[in-house]
Amino acid sequence: MRIILDTTILIRRPDILSKGGTSVRFLLPRAAQRELATSRFGDRFQTLIEAASRSGRIAILPDPPEITLDAVPSQLSTADLQILGAAIRYKESHQEQNVIFASDDIPLRGFAKRLGFKTLSSRTIDEAFSDSSGSDIESEVIEAEKSVGRQILGYFIWGILGGAFAIGAIYVFWIYRDAIFASMPKWGLFVFAAFSGVALFLFRSRYRLRYGLTEVFFGVYAAAKASSFTQFDVILSTQFIAGLYIIVRGLDNIENGLKGTPLESNWLRFFKGRNKN
Repeated sequence: MRIILDTTILIRRPDILSKGGTSVRFLLPRAAQRELATSRFGDRFQTLIEAASRSGRIAILPDPPEITLDAVPSQLSTADLQILGAAIRYKESHQEQNVIFASDDIPLRGFAKRLGFKTLSSRTIDEAFSDSSGSDIESEVIEAEKSVGRQILGYFIWGILGGAFAIGAIYVFWIYRDAIFASMPKWGLFVFAAFSGVALFLFRSRYRLRYGLTEVFFGVYAAAKASSFTQFDVILSTQFIAGLYIIVRGLDNIENGLKGTPLESNWLRFFKGRNKN
């Protein structure tokens, strides 16, 4: 059995490379390898691919020559078509093999199925390999898989904790804002504003998920604060709308923070009705 991997399947289930025992060999198109290398956890994925390659579990498929396909779904990117093109070329030259295309990208997997591929998703991995033993897989591969999983889990844990800490710090500042500003000279406000602006931009650039969570919290707080009054005036209406705007900006930053993580496809499916940008 030969299983051709899309980028999304490895991001969602890096443990797939230790499934199926020695009867299964995985194939990774070069375009998918490039996407993984530039993803949020690129270093860990590169280590995993190298370990699996040394153990003979995975091989890299070269980029295919140009290929013309009819009725291509609009959601598919250039990288998607390169991945699928590599899969088509391999299947055509290895017709004696049982070739399966594995992807968590719904449009890409559906198109591959239309082209005659058997397909696999992260939800059907365990069922597909339920009777296969992975006990003979080299420990280096299994450890590399766990390393990817730990880094992804740590990213979400630190993202939530960091966001909570930032929310707490800003909330404390807001409570004591009058005392803080009263103790500053007038020129100190300009220094404080400049320093805070740079610090917040740095925070957003490096920790997009945490920054987005912080924005959503304060957007909800601002909107709720305005709606707590019994009568709206222009100022309160503006505050309420500003709160909604902050929530939207926060969700946009969370979306950027989820890129290259297992939750990206769920987010895009819920908010945009598709799996990829």
